[in-house]
Amino acid sequence: DFNLDCETFRSALERSSLIIEDRLSGSIRSYVKFTIDEVLSISTQSTNGNVYDEIDIVKTKGEDITIGFNCRFLLDALASCDEDFVKMEFTTALGGCYVKPVDENLMYSFMILPVRLYN
Repeated sequence: DFNLDCETFRSALERSSLIIEDRLSGSIRSYVKFTIDEVLSISTQSTNGNVYDEIDIVKTKGEDITIGFNCRFLLDALASCDEDFVKMEFTTALGGCYVKPVDENLMYSFMILPVRLYN
């Protein structure tokens, strides 16, 4: 689990979405890959190019993880968040990710299912 700046995260996802080949639905190249350790590393590869970004996070708990997502689903969730920071919660690389407010007085939660990563 970690907290991060919404605008920085949104900008990194938008850069990644520029090269994702959405028309190859279900392709192993139509995802954005996260590696979570001390920073959130976002990477995308396609025939259109490569994108790599690192975002500072405030890790609250959990193991390091590598997980893939459909970039559009994450951007849709962030578009509905009005806060500067959000909390992302993970269970496993195959479990869903929850996007929640850092402020516990706010009541929303988005669940985003990951895509299976192939080496």
